[in-house]
Parts: sequence; structure tokens; C-alpha cells
Amino acid sequence: MSDSLKIHKLNSEERKFVERCDLIKAVIRDVIICMLGLAFIWTLHDALNARPETLSQFAECLKACNIPGIIKALLAVLGYGGWWLEKRRNRRLVRKEGDLRREKEYHDPVSTRSGLDKFGVSPADKGE
Repeated sequence: MSDSLKIHKLNSEERKFVERCDLIKAVIRDVIICMLGLAFIWTLHDALNARPETLSQFAECLKACNIPGIIKALLAVLGYGGWWLEKRRNRRLVRKEGDLRREKEYHDPVSTRSGLDKFGVSPADKGE
């Protein structure tokens, strides 16, 4: 068997393996989501059928654990993390765009940044 056929066979087997793993991950994810949904529905059903004393005890337990404060802290951390990731991504994109612009302008025979005048009109639009 030639080397190219072996490589093609390996690539084919690798692709099949990756597709199977992706299918297994998707099935596991969907099963977990369904189970969490069912657990939420069962919990909600039990809470709606509970006695008022049980609900008041649950509310006192939440107050004692300071759950609202924990939720606010988690939301703040998630918000800051999202903001930081977005800022980092934007910096990377601006840097990449700047590198591409510098490379293009370096090879530009006119050797100007964009060729626009102070009013934003390009030389091609002026008819030059």
C-alpha cells in the first residue's frame, strides 16, 4: 500500500472517530439538559405543593445563606469576565487589522495611509 493511500485511510479513520466523539458529546449534553429540566420541573412541582411553613423555612434558609449576595457576586464576576474577554478580543482584532494596514501601506506606491483627503474623498473618486 502506498504512503498516500495510508495517509488517506488514516485521515478517513480520524474523521470517523471525531464524528463519533462529537455525536457522543451531543447526546450526553442533550441528556444532561433534559435531566436538569426534569429535575427543575419536579422541584417546582414539589415547591408548589408544599405547606406554607415549609416555604417560609426555605426562605429563611436562603436569607441565612445570603443567596442574593452570592448571585450578585457571580453575576458581577461573569459580567467582568465577559467584558475582559471582549476587550482582549477587540485589542487582538485591532492589532491584526493594523498589521494588515501597515503591510498594505508599505507596498502602496503612493505611500500614504489611505489616500483620502481631509474630507474623506479618495483619489479614485476625484478622477485622479
